[in-house]
Amino acid sequence: DLYGTPERRGASRDPMDEALNTIAGSTMQAIILYSLRRGISARRDSGPAGFESAPEARALLESCLAITCDPPLGSRAIIGAYLSELVALDSAWVHAHRAQLFPTGDEGKRLRDAPWDAYLRHGRTTKLAFETLREPLQERAAEVVAEDKQPRVTALLNHLVPLYWSGLVTLDGPGPLQSFY
Repeated sequence: DLYGTPERRGASRDPMDEALNTIAGSTMQAIILYSLRRGISARRDSGPAGFESAPEARALLESCLAITCDPPLGSRAIIGAYLSELVALDSAWVHAHRAQLFPTGDEGKRLRDAPWDAYLRHGRTTKLAFETLREPLQERAAEVVAEDKQPRVTALLNHLVPLYWSGLVTLDGPGPLQSFY
């Protein structure tokens, strides 16, 4: 089964576990790695930049992010885990698709949580990713602190501390750290 059996999908609450144990999750990971490889080759050869080097992969990612479609949360989690790499590949594409990546409102919570949780737990903290995702990260920080679920708060802090050390976020003025006090 492409997405795992219904019983198996219900057994894991973590979409990243689902992603790592299904064909759909492995396929999404392969699509992203293919995009990154094409992007690296294109840069080396002075070819097209970003997803222009892998339009077929861009189309597949966009179809997964379509809110009207019902993709498994694991595929969205894989996108979140590789979000910093996708920003490095094509920050304009990520910026343009923030609303699909992180839908707002109660109806979009599950779709929003899967990539955010994977990004915070498994993704890399980079300056470019922070600059591209500053607004949604600030919103997510407030949401995570309000929920007060320790694993999410810990993942968020583990993500924000390197940004604080590098001077990208401060304790003075507005920012994601403001949610904690």
